[in-house]
Amino acid sequence: MSFKNKFLGEGDRSLYDNATRDEWRDRISTLDTLDAAAAELLDFRAKHIGAERETFDLEWDALWIEAELESRVATLRSGKYVGVALLETCACGTPASQVVSALRERIEAAGTDQFALEAIGAEMRRKFKPPIIPVNYWLEIESHLSERLMIARAKIVDIAAIDIEEWREKRGFTALVAGHGNAMDAVLR
Repeated sequence: MSFKNKFLGEGDRSLYDNATRDEWRDRISTLDTLDAAAAELLDFRAKHIGAERETFDLEWDALWIEAELESRVATLRSGKYVGVALLETCACGTPASQVVSALRERIEAAGTDQFALEAIGAEMRRKFKPPIIPVNYWLEIESHLSERLMIARAKIVDIAAIDIEEWREKRGFTALVAGHGNAMDAVLR
């Protein structure tokens, strides 16, 4: 289902609607169980969202599609769980308190290792970001992780003095476009 934007000319591409979004909108509307919708959302996040994504094919539409999938999961989740269960149970059926306890243990085990904490954060956002886990539990564990990351990062005295290539190597980062890094390099030369 698409709408006609009266301000677009015949050859103009809509910023809000296109064939990719129409295809995904139709695909998402067929998800009729929470298990199927949650699995689709987690698979989509692994393939198309975040630094660890497998492909950039949907770069322009990925966040829109993720939001639509999240909306579908939230709708199905609120239909399956009612009352306290809605606030205490993950979309997969696991008690949210167990998920948070396991994540908290991993965060504590990482100590002040900034890169380990960042890896936990990336995994956490990919696997558990709401509506997979109830928001009340998400906010608790996200703020705990953020606090630990700020403490770990505060130990770096002069972050601007660190070589960009050194940071990339430590994080296992690969530049997709050569020359990207410190934008001031071109200005200073």
